[in-house]
Amino acid sequence: MTNGLFSWQLSEMLSYHPSEHDQTLCLSDQMHSYCPSALPYSTIASNRGTALASRALPISQVRPWSFHLPLHRFVASCLREVALRPADDDGSINTLIAMLKSLGVEGGKKRQILFQGLVEFPLAVLARAAQIRAGLWKRNGPAIVDQVLNYSEPPFCRSLRDADLTLLQFALIGCQPLPSGDKQSSTSFPSPSDLGIDCAQLVNLILNR
Repeated sequence: MTNGLFSWQLSEMLSYHPSEHDQTLCLSDQMHSYCPSALPYSTIASNRGTALASRALPISQVRPWSFHLPLHRFVASCLREVALRPADDDGSINTLIAMLKSLGVEGGKKRQILFQGLVEFPLAVLARAAQIRAGLWKRNGPAIVDQVLNYSEPPFCRSLRDADLTLLQFALIGCQPLPSGDKQSSTSFPSPSDLGIDCAQLVNLILNR
């Protein structure tokens, strides 16, 4: 997770760039690919104390994507096995989360990229699948609907959609501060808002995607 998956996400995230907002182009020519690196919150949310925008990968709606994230799905299958172990076991899910949070201040950037990828890449697939089920991909024909059925229905859903949901759940848990009674202080690593995937930001990300 901290080597293979982190390295892949780091290299892949570098290939995402916000589109230039060129004033010389007409609006219809530029908005189809315009993809900001920050997603604005609703006015109501901002009026109630939420930040104006949240950090996100600048993913365009027209960027090529795939249902298949084999490295992420492998991590999800490993997380399932770790979650079956007793909480007091040295190889439990609690130990894994504590290890990720013990990277120290210098590991804050690494942890941010790791958890942001654990949210963004699976969520991109989940969002596209939701768009297809809503009938927004008519020009792709029935084949794309069959892809969604294979993705979200048994028997393949355990290795695809269920794995993506597992990663989302783990990323949210992994970004929460350590309990106050823990040996490590919760101030030794960035807060969930610094990592960019607290509850409000996840909901905003889902709505925008």
